Amino acid sequence: MSDDIPELTDDDFKRMISHQQRLRMISGEWESGDLKALRKFLGLSQKQFAERIGISINTLQNWEQERRKPEGPARALLMLVAKHPRLILHDLADVS
Repeated sequence: MSDDIPELTDDDFKRMISHQQRLRMISGEWESGDLKALRKFLGLSQKQFAERIGISINTLQNWEQERRKPEGPARALLMLVAKHPRLILHDLADVS
């Protein structure tokens, strides 16, 4: 057994989202607080998250505060990010 697997910290547990919540996001059935929970689960600030998916921080804040909702391609991208968090943590991090 490998010793290089890090233990989960209290902060890791605070950031976690439930399996049911994640399945809901993957299916596009976003509820209040889901987008913020996803961003925090990824450990990203609003600025980092917005930059990685190519939107303005104002757009993200409008979505998180439910003044607007993601639609079309943005909604599809968020569903993919919920299903494959690696996309935003690694693959999209280098896209400019």
